[in-house]
Amino acid sequence: MHIAPVVYAIILQECLHQWYKDLVILNGNNINWSSELNGQNYTYETIVELGLNWPQRYPVAGDVAPYIVDIYINGKQATAVTTDKVQ
Repeated sequence: MHIAPVVYAIILQECLHQWYKDLVILNGNNINWSSELNGQNYTYETIVELGLNWPQRYPVAGDVAPYIVDIYINGKQATAVTTDKVQ
């Protein structure tokens, strides 16, 4: 039985979408970038879910500085709120 490549592409697309939704759930159903929802974590989850191995020499952002993204985002939001109140 031969399965067309487009079928594999559709299956992969559905899986990628589900893995993204799983990361959004981990992020408290918030789609804003954070230490849980970011490009490195998405790439890591995709590689693991495909049954491949993440290279050990490349740390994942959440493993190295889990809250650095959150701190940056919170700082930017606080600055924006303060700026809005001053004006």
